[in-house]
Amino acid sequence: MTEMVTRRRLSMPMWLATVIVLLAMGGGGWFVYRYITAEKTTPDTMVVGQGMPYGPPRSAVEARPSLASRFGFGGPEEGITARGAGAWTVRRGDAVMRASLEKGTYNITSFDYVYSAKQAWATAAQWDLHRLAVRVIDDSGLAQRLGVTADQKKQLAGLTYAAVITDADRKTLAGLLVKRDKTTGVAKETVGKELLAAVAAVGSAHLAETKAAMVKRVAGIPKVLTSQQIEQAKGGGGATTPPVGG
Repeated sequence: MTEMVTRRRLSMPMWLATVIVLLAMGGGGWFVYRYITAEKTTPDTMVVGQGMPYGPPRSAVEARPSLASRFGFGGPEEGITARGAGAWTVRRGDAVMRASLEKGTYNITSFDYVYSAKQAWATAAQWDLHRLAVRVIDDSGLAQRLGVTADQKKQLAGLTYAAVITDADRKTLAGLLVKRDKTTGVAKETVGKELLAAVAAVGSAHLAETKAAMVKRVAGIPKVLTSQQIEQAKGGGGATTPPVGG
């Protein structure tokens, strides 16, 4: 008798179980919807991650990383982002600087522009040529199938378009990073704003020459690869995935 009563108390009506499952599914769907459609803000000072570029937020002014940026599209988040001990990515507008701490000072490892900005500098046909050249250099199997010689790959590698910043630019940017490391609180945020402004200024200063280098690059690719190689690559190349750096 006692055992039968206990079983009745532990049993759950089918309708109640169905309601619980539907509520759980609805709550999960609402959470995903809110995360994807939530309005994204841009920080006035800095974005600080912990360890990874898009790690847990540690600042009230931190912007939520977009889903695209988490998977490598659209470039890094606007602001100052930690990439590990002594390594930073700084973005203001379309300009992106990466730096790492070496022997008490910072080495500016790269200065570039976000993928979407660079893509806008060229026509669709020109961008396809640019991406083809990247693939030929990076994919030895593709280069072999197309019959690309070592000399052709060397010539393609020479068609660069990266922003060439001056030693004075490097000194200014590295100095601001060191200065920021030595400050805290409001002073640190103030130096962070100076750093972001400096990155934007350097990006603006070298934008025209970088665009011109891109135009020169795409004009030079058909002079290196034969028309047969280009057509063969188009026929079997397929779509390419935007890389972080472009």
